[in-house]
Amino acid sequence: MRARWFSVLAVALLSSCATGADEEDDGVIRRRDASADTGEIEEDTSAEEDTSTTEEDSRVVADTSVAKDTASAGEDSSTTDTATGGDDTGAGGDTGSGADTAPVDTGPTPCTGEEAEPNDTPSTARKLGAIDDCDGSGKTVNGVLSSSSDVDVLTFDGSDVFGCSVNPTAKVTGPVRVCIQAVCKSGTTEIKSCPKGVRTGSECCGAPEAAIEINCTGTTSEDTKVTMTVRGDGSSLTCAGYSLAYHY
Repeated sequence: MRARWFSVLAVALLSSCATGADEEDDGVIRRRDASADTGEIEEDTSAEEDTSTTEEDSRVVADTSVAKDTASAGEDSSTTDTATGGDDTGAGGDTGSGADTAPVDTGPTPCTGEEAEPNDTPSTARKLGAIDDCDGSGKTVNGVLSSSSDVDVLTFDGSDVFGCSVNPTAKVTGPVRVCIQAVCKSGTTEIKSCPKGVRTGSECCGAPEAAIEINCTGTTSEDTKVTMTVRGDGSSLTCAGYSLAYHY
């Protein structure tokens, strides 16, 4: 009886040991499987980390390339603007030529008190209006010769009226001389003499006075167009003022 109990106990112990061994084996297998699974997970995680790192590296490279391209574009733009500015500056230099801005010569400066020029020909003469041949109808005007070569021409209409006599006369003061000419408005003009001054062509000239005696042939009227010309007396003149008294 006791021997059978020991036999049963031995069998039970052996079964227990076998079960424990199996459980240990199962535990080892489970631990191995878990370790393997953990390893695979860690490998997957490492792969994801590697992928993330690769993507980050790609972004860094791309960002760096963009930055370089942007910097290059900025350098190109700076170079272009600088070159253009240089060209513009050069053009401005050409425009600012000293020769182009030189003052324009407009001739001599007008003298104070000078009549409007030109008045040096009968067609541009200073017109003084009309007077008759009575001595009280005479007038006086003032003028200026800008230089020795300047000439002033003045005209008036002389009218022959009853009771007065015709004797066209001009008298000047200043460093000038005067010539006087009379042309009949009707008939033919005949120059009889130069009571004052010297005849020069169809004029009588003198300094300080000149007078002319005329006759209008073929008519009873001695209405005339009188022209007086004032010139320098031969001396050097600059803005030389004069006065001219005249009557018909």
